Amino acid sequence: MTEVISVVRRFNRSYTQRIGALEDSFLGTGMPLASARLLFEIGLEPGTAQALRARLGLDSGYLSRLLRSLERDGLVAVVPDPADRRRRQVSLTEAGQARWNELERRSDERARLLVDPLTERQAQRLARALSEADLLVRAATVTFREARPAQGAARQAVGQYFAEIGRRFGFEPDGEADRDAALLVPPAGVFLLAISDGAAVACGGLHTIGDGVGELKRMWVHEAWRGAGLGSRLLRELEDRARGLGHAVVRLDTNGALTEAISMYQRAGYRPVDRYNDNSWATHFFEKSLADLPLRRKRTWEEGGPGVETRVAGILLAAGEGSRLGQPKALVELGGQTLAQRGIAMLRAGGTDPLLLVTGAARASVAGARTVRNLDWRTGMGSSLVAGLHAIEIAEAEAPGAARIVAAVIALADQPLVGPRAVQRLIDAFAGGAPVAVAAYDGRPRNPVLIGREHWAAAAGMATGDMGARPFLRAHPELVTLVECADTGSPLDIDTPEDLARVAALATTARDTGQGATRQRAGEASERARSD
Repeated sequence: MTEVISVVRRFNRSYTQRIGALEDSFLGTGMPLASARLLFEIGLEPGTAQALRARLGLDSGYLSRLLRSLERDGLVAVVPDPADRRRRQVSLTEAGQARWNELERRSDERARLLVDPLTERQAQRLARALSEADLLVRAATVTFREARPAQGAARQAVGQYFAEIGRRFGFEPDGEADRDAALLVPPAGVFLLAISDGAAVACGGLHTIGDGVGELKRMWVHEAWRGAGLGSRLLRELEDRARGLGHAVVRLDTNGALTEAISMYQRAGYRPVDRYNDNSWATHFFEKSLADLPLRRKRTWEEGGPGVETRVAGILLAAGEGSRLGQPKALVELGGQTLAQRGIAMLRAGGTDPLLLVTGAARASVAGARTVRNLDWRTGMGSSLVAGLHAIEIAEAEAPGAARIVAAVIALADQPLVGPRAVQRLIDAFAGGAPVAVAAYDGRPRNPVLIGREHWAAAAGMATGDMGARPFLRAHPELVTLVECADTGSPLDIDTPEDLARVAALATTARDTGQGATRQRAGEASERARSD
């Protein structure tokens, strides 16, 4: 896998150089690449700003700045949507259409310069290779989100599923949509959409049919996406959800006409069983035991404390320069350890693995942790979060035999009084079905934060400036479970020498008198800090 990553990175460098992405004026249009790409998308399919943000995966603030720039240049018109004035409709002006036409001409010209030196055979090889690469890259970056099967994009996806099986073996969906609306929803079910560029490209559902038994329904992948492994990914996501609901077994039924689906189920470990329902359209029935598969987090109790077998990664953000403190926070010493060492030790004791240390202003390393250097650390915590989440995927790719990572706990180096039991509680909440868990102290949400893998892309996409995961958490309160951790430690942070002295005193108290006294003093110190 290391070789594959090297090839991808080499291609990225070569391709961006040759298509003009590094030029200040993309293809001589007078616009940087981001503005040119946005203009292209608007000309391709005018619509709302929200739809553009979903298609391009842009942060809303960044998209607004790009639109304002295009609007100032007279290239786009941004007006309230008559159907819902909270939304903004975006379209090209006459000048924008002319610029779009010129962008198209120059893009064709640049592409022609790349392929003209090739023979016809070489050009066809290139086209096939790029088509395959495009499909695989898009499939790898698909995100999964829960949806109501009878609403919006989910309803459209299910409609396409019904239309396809109707063509293939005559299925008639009378009343099925109503049944889905009742069954494939929490708390005993779930419906997932696979999203790429803002559109649903696959779907699947799960509901409970017995004690510890779930059934998979409505597995569908868009025709253009088949052959890229998306169906298998969706299947694994649904199996994860089944484990989260406490199921030890999943079943499914299908029709013999769907030969490719049957092959996929068999490759995934599903074995044929006798008919278990009265579905007259089904000819084949399968079952898979989840009991022998590692759970998202399996906890055992060993002598001397909890031993945790987990697939939840731990990320310590330690990139700040500590301008008010006078030294980079990763290197600050407290009780004979640097803040980086203390934070990694806390995450390790809490049960996370692998461990990642994100640095920036200063180089630092901790034994047993992968160091991730964030070269954009000056832009704030958001870039460190993105770097950490990306590094997890690289770490996983380099250890193909290791257990799959399904969530990440993010902690801050400058909060050294956060205890490992807070991490354990977040993992417990995740194992109980919480997709996102946030440590709270006397009801106030603070750190650390756990984010399930299916939400990494969304969290990273909204992580700008020094806000870290906060924009994502505020945008999706329905996903967040607050986990009370006030009795496990304190979220006091260190920004100034006075803060360091205060935390050092509390850390000494913790060592000498125990956690309870520390919590009381930390609470008092926190109140004083707020009043200051």
